[in-house]
Amino acid sequence: MDGAAIRVSTCQEHVIPFNFFARLIEEFAKVKPQRATQCSAPCSFRKHIDVLDSWIARLDRPLPPGTGAVLFRLLFPCEDKDRKYNLQESKLSRLLADIFVVDVGSGKRGHRLSTWQDSDEGCLGREVQMILMEVYSGEDHPTNPTIHEADSLLEELAATSPWSNIKFSTPSPQRRSAKRILSDLYRDLTPFGAAVMTQVLLKDLRPLAYPQPAASMSASLIDFNSKAYEEITPHMAMRAWHPKMCYLYKTNSKLDAVADAVEKLESWEASVQPGIRLDPFSPMVGVPVEIAKCVQGHSYSYALSRLVGSERVYAETKYDGERMQIHVDFSQPASSQIRIFSKSKRDSTQDRIATHSIIRASLGIHPGSKAHEKLLERLGSSTARTSVIHSAILEAEMVAYCELSADIDKFWRIRGILGATARGVRRRAPRKAKYDSDISDSEDETRFEFSETQDSLVSNGTASETRHFMLVYFDILQLNGTSLLRRPYEHRRFVLKQVIAPVTGFTRIARSLTIGLGGSQSSASLERLQQHFRRETEEYKEEGIVLKAGESVYNDYQKPWIKIKRDYIRGYGDTLDFVILGTGWSKERGRELRVGPSVNTTFHVGCVTNMAEVKLQRSVRPHFEVYFTVEYGFCRDSDCTLVDLIQ
Repeated sequence: MDGAAIRVSTCQEHVIPFNFFARLIEEFAKVKPQRATQCSAPCSFRKHIDVLDSWIARLDRPLPPGTGAVLFRLLFPCEDKDRKYNLQESKLSRLLADIFVVDVGSGKRGHRLSTWQDSDEGCLGREVQMILMEVYSGEDHPTNPTIHEADSLLEELAATSPWSNIKFSTPSPQRRSAKRILSDLYRDLTPFGAAVMTQVLLKDLRPLAYPQPAASMSASLIDFNSKAYEEITPHMAMRAWHPKMCYLYKTNSKLDAVADAVEKLESWEASVQPGIRLDPFSPMVGVPVEIAKCVQGHSYSYALSRLVGSERVYAETKYDGERMQIHVDFSQPASSQIRIFSKSKRDSTQDRIATHSIIRASLGIHPGSKAHEKLLERLGSSTARTSVIHSAILEAEMVAYCELSADIDKFWRIRGILGATARGVRRRAPRKAKYDSDISDSEDETRFEFSETQDSLVSNGTASETRHFMLVYFDILQLNGTSLLRRPYEHRRFVLKQVIAPVTGFTRIARSLTIGLGGSQSSASLERLQQHFRRETEEYKEEGIVLKAGESVYNDYQKPWIKIKRDYIRGYGDTLDFVILGTGWSKERGRELRVGPSVNTTFHVGCVTNMAEVKLQRSVRPHFEVYFTVEYGFCRDSDCTLVDLIQ
């Protein structure tokens, strides 16, 4: 880092000023991107690591408690799943205009705030920086605000949003407005510090840390590729901060929780007495475990080749639902015994509260009198077994189940059931049925007869006597305080079968077929896999299968899970003719490609829905409907050519 960079003062108990954190982002931005024709990224990769290592080395120690957790929340704001600020560019720009006392009218000083999307970068933080540079004196405030003070203000701001999952001590009537909190957040920040704060609020530091490599669209797309920058990842930052963080992250995948655990580990190691062991690497109930990643199986032979050396491979059915990581601790009060995390690690406990009674029933515990009547009916009058389960971490797929067809329902039904049963801001009132009937609760105005199947619009997907959630369990990661992460898949599945009590229509364990490899791939095993895949996808209409080596541990990088879906295998996917009906700039895809709003990154695809009427009557105007959007699949050259044609 250059000589102008300040060194953290030792007179403030080694606190870290937020402006010093902003210097780190500024130094990241100085790393020059590499052109596609140059050598691959290792050189750029080392430069970013050097910047981070240099910045960390400049911190005076010991640091205040909680510094690591605060730092990782700021450095990776998109990983902070618990705090929601209810702010996007349009709303935040209006608040900042009031705070900075600038007029956003055309030709006025604050006009940049209202037209951020028209700028070359499409970055509100950059526009904030440019506005404040006009009145900046050039002097930094020596310490204020510190990253701890900024973090506390961000916590207070998040408490104003009903979407946040945090506990804030100040009673609601005494809470300050978002505008007042933002005023304190931006006080004493440098222009670039204010830019960084803006992007932290928007949960995206990429446009400041890794700016566009070129001004022109064609140069950004063709002269540079995805390896132009090697972005600092959470794993890279964890290795730089503490050597044990990556190991802890495997079992506790919240960055701030892992950073706090490292601090406690250091304190414990400094005071521990000989002969006493601490196991900080076991999963903790209430903290999400890093979810196992799947590799795409583009062919049957490729999928099996990834698991060569295994004696047995299990082809587990992949159901079309939403993934849940379920944490239970029955030593807690009843209202706190179950916590649910989504695939993105968001706390979904209240959203999926309708599954709580199903979880209890699956573990042999009475679900309560408010459970679905079909669940109570199938459990019967028998008392729940004496449970030996005190705590557990389980993984399941949440699917919709239709009682009329006695089968798993379509994926899109889940949204309606969630809206009808969720607790809190994600609850949505169900649409009023036109007919007062269990089976004619349809989005369409047509009345359906009882013979209708799940393929018809029997229901709009809301919860009812005939439609509800079902949990399909497929793994167990911890039981009664004992970690199962390092135990083989075969053992975990055996334990899962001992723990879960199937209930028709509400709980089951994922179907699985054993394929013997004997250490090598054979034509017989290949044929067995192919037949099983066809049966699951064509006969049972399931999403696909996931191959798992019998001896593999959870999240095994050498023997990963291999997902096979119809879309992955040539000849199995559906082929339809569509046209591009519109284009636009997606902020997320634009950040990945490092192009501004002038580049079309998103293509809206659809077709004419009334072609027959148009052909019969020339006066009828065609009606176009967009069915989906496309952002991936084009190479950069093709993307550039397509954008040129459209423009």
